[in-house]
Order: sequence, then C-alpha cells, then structure tokens
Amino acid sequence: MVRSRDDVLAEYLNELTKWGLSTAVKLWSHVDIADVKGTWAEIFPAVMAAHEGLVTAALNAVDDYMTMKAGDIGFRYDVTWRQDRPNRPSQVYWGEDSRKGLGSAPIRVLWGIKNGKPPEVAMALGANHLTRIFGTEAHQIGRTVTLERVLASR
Repeated sequence: MVRSRDDVLAEYLNELTKWGLSTAVKLWSHVDIADVKGTWAEIFPAVMAAHEGLVTAALNAVDDYMTMKAGDIGFRYDVTWRQDRPNRPSQVYWGEDSRKGLGSAPIRVLWGIKNGKPPEVAMALGANHLTRIFGTEAHQIGRTVTLERVLASR
C-alpha cells in the first residue's frame, strides 16, 4: 500500500516528537535537586542543541513536503524556512527566544522548592516544562507553517 505524503509527514513528525521527548527526559535526568543551577548549566548547551535540531528537522520536513505537494500539481515551491522563518530554530513554539523559554525549566524547580513543594514535585515542574516544549514543537511547525504557506499562496 502506498502511503500519502500527508501520512509520511505525520509519521515523521511523530518520530521527531518521540525523539524530542526522550531526549528532554534523558537530559533532564542529569539535573540534581541539590544543585539545580549548576547541573542545569552543564546540560543547557545540549538542551539548546537538541531543541534547535528538532525544530530544524521539522522545518526541513515541512519544506520537503510543500515542495513535493506543489510538484504533484505542477507548481514549483521556492520558499524555504531559511527565507521566511530564519530565526525559528532559536525560538520556542510561542515565539520567545529559546534560551529564555527553555531556560525557565530550572526556575520552575526553584520556585517549587521555595513554595514548599516536595523535591520530586519541584523537579517534575521543570521536567514538565521541557517535555511540553519538546513534545509540541514538531507538530506545531507542521500545522502552522503548512497552513500559513497554503494561505499565502491563495
């Protein structure tokens, strides 16, 4: 059975999401409740690189999808994310700079500790923040970029 381009893109975005979630969890597991700031500083470059890689892969996949879909109906698709969204890999899905967006994970932990949360609950606040970002990016890009480009072509 031949899969549609839509199905192939959706499957790829699902795989990116799984990878992003597992990567975020693995990286977060290195944060020590006894030294949140220090251990976060150690893993932060890897968190940033993983996020940028995830976003870039999703943007490339959408560009490839749009190019093939346009070709299917006899058109050429010339715009890439590097032209219309060059800063997107350094942003989180709500548009904030990724250093700040991702960097608020340890702040959530410290806030939880300050407000009397048990250590495991405080750590979950930071983990949930990272997994929400990594778990949302690929599909958010798939939805918004594809829709914006379809609307722009009309």
